[in-house]
Amino acid sequence: MNLKLVSFADSGKLDRERVVLRATKDLDTGDYTALCSVCSDPGSATSGLQTAYWFPDGEIKAGDLVVLYTKSGKEGKKDIGAGHTAYFFYWGLSKPLWNTSKLCLVLIEGRDFAIEWPAESIAPEEEREPSSDAPAGETTA
Repeated sequence: MNLKLVSFADSGKLDRERVVLRATKDLDTGDYTALCSVCSDPGSATSGLQTAYWFPDGEIKAGDLVVLYTKSGKEGKKDIGAGHTAYFFYWGLSKPLWNTSKLCLVLIEGRDFAIEWPAESIAPEEEREPSSDAPAGETTA
């Protein structure tokens, strides 16, 4: 993993609460997803609690910081000296996340994923778009 946790800062204070990460080599932030999980034992994440935060694509350099605020805000960046930059991202939540020792950050590196919906959540046939291999005027199930 080339993005390492530096600190949790101002836990429980929504206006300042954030997770600070540092790149250990040049990387694309779009390769990373942050999850807030329930943790029962050190190193053991048991279930997700909040929605995931998928970092947007963006090339950063080794030594740069990635700062993920819990609150809403506008992405940005700031020169922090010595040729490094801090990049700011916002989870967009309305309540603090890191105000209990029962929660932990799970950071996932990887671009491969699949998104599937259960059958009950698929729109009724009359609302579905025709597939590219269905004859005109027909929809696929």
